[in-house]
Amino acid sequence: MPLSVEDRMAILALVTRYNHAVDEGDVDTRSETFTEDGVWDSDTAGVVTSREAIRAHAATRAPQAHTKKHWTNSPVIEGDGDHATITQYLWLVEIVEPRRTLMIGTYHDTVRREPEGWLFAKRELRVHSRIDY
Repeated sequence: MPLSVEDRMAILALVTRYNHAVDEGDVDTRSETFTEDGVWDSDTAGVVTSREAIRAHAATRAPQAHTKKHWTNSPVIEGDGDHATITQYLWLVEIVEPRRTLMIGTYHDTVRREPEGWLFAKRELRVHSRIDY
């Protein structure tokens, strides 16, 4: 069965919840956007496997959260039933005086419907460009 409009909206809400949690340093909400066996795979952080490991990793990054803002756009959502993929662009700005960073990348996500709703089974970030100025 194709994804419903409600499923697509719930998946977009998941992405938004993740972005806000990262930018606010909300370790619990960030980790709760992943399945128990979820994987975070990033050019900047390596591969982290399991919700608990993702929570521990996020805790090490939370003190810098106030310096960053994540914007994702142009999502392509494909899937059916209880599984979907999302490909979307990331634009990240970080300001730690006197340095400023602009990072551009692409998220390749796999999401799965769980009893608590749509969650990331795998979130993969590939960085295309990073400029410090």
